[in-house]
Amino acid sequence: MNRPEIFEALTTIFRRAMADESIVLEPQTSPSDIPKWDSFRYVDIILEIEAVLGIKIRSREANKLRNVGEMVTLIESKNVSNHP
Repeated sequence: MNRPEIFEALTTIFRRAMADESIVLEPQTSPSDIPKWDSFRYVDIILEIEAVLGIKIRSREANKLRNVGEMVTLIESKNVSNHP
């Protein structure tokens, strides 16, 4: 998967998790930019990323992510090859 495909997959995941079809993700998007992005929804997002993209994100990796751009970089590093 390339960066645009990862952003597309993440956008779908975030919109579903937040029940908000208007969400548009940018690399700098962080929890402070999306009011519903709390710790409970973050766990849901991580679990959905793992399920949809077929990767494993360790807790320590998830805890270090500060924004969507860092999330995309982490996903890229895991060599995701399938598309949701």
